[in-house]
Amino acid sequence: MGKKIIVAGLGHGGIAAAALIAKQGHDVTVYEKKSEGTLGYDWTDIFAPQALEIAGMDMPPEDKYEYKEDMTFFNPSFTKKLQQHVPQEKLEIKMERRDIYEHFINHALECGVKIVYDCEVQAPIVLGNRVVGIKTEKGDVYGDLIIDACGMRSPVRTNLPSLFGIDKEVADNERILIYRAFFNIGSEEEAEAKFKVMLFPGGVKGIGWIASEEKYTDLLIGRFEKFDMNEVERFSDFLRETNPRLGKEKLRGGQFVEIPVRQPPAIMIADGYAAIGDSAFMTVPLIGSGIANSLKAAKVLSDTVAADKDGVFSAETLWKYQTG
Repeated sequence: MGKKIIVAGLGHGGIAAAALIAKQGHDVTVYEKKSEGTLGYDWTDIFAPQALEIAGMDMPPEDKYEYKEDMTFFNPSFTKKLQQHVPQEKLEIKMERRDIYEHFINHALECGVKIVYDCEVQAPIVLGNRVVGIKTEKGDVYGDLIIDACGMRSPVRTNLPSLFGIDKEVADNERILIYRAFFNIGSEEEAEAKFKVMLFPGGVKGIGWIASEEKYTDLLIGRFEKFDMNEVERFSDFLRETNPRLGKEKLRGGQFVEIPVRQPPAIMIADGYAAIGDSAFMTVPLIGSGIANSLKAAKVLSDTVAADKDGVFSAETLWKYQTG
């Protein structure tokens, strides 16, 4: 008999795990605070397409993605550069974030996953040493296994009892604040490198990139301290001195987003609980994307669930997911 599985949040790893576990015959419901059709930032994202196959998903339609250009890394003074070269069979794909979500969600729905939108997850429900449900703005929900996909500052993980030994908070040096926007083409002058990644540019603690596309220039600024639009404008003008293709008209994007850049927690499971995706800090630090890692983790988690024939979902039976 199938068990009741609750996924807190529509993170990439959570929705992928939901689909795989629903195919096993379990009753899987995802609770998401945002409205249907509104997920995803107004920018593109990059991930390894091989992870889709691992998570049991088809490739998206060909008109929805393209292959990423090789990156060129620059030192803080821009005097040295390192050209990346990725073999054709290992190239990552680039997709609009909203298209990624649409692809993942449609797949999950086909697998039998139920999604409740406009329902903010507020905290875990813990009885004794076991997570037995979640508190939401629409009421309490109980299940046999709670999969936490609520993100870096998950209200589920951060409200777990300390005795579980699961890291709750993220230190300032364990997360990076990202500003990203697409600007017009300022000059038709050929770019020094099409995808330019700058490490500690201008002496700041962080990274930056400028990707010169046909119709726009993709700008990313990442810092380990808080910054605002005044600093974005100052730093953008600094970058324009050596990157004339970076125009001044913002076409879209412009969000500030926090991304974890630390190792996954030493413990990410408990009786009735498993964290995945940004809730378990599964990002690639230099790039910031955790999609491929989260999809791979979803497969490990679903295999662990399938191996637990009695549906105990204890820390002991979930340990295979932790080590995987």
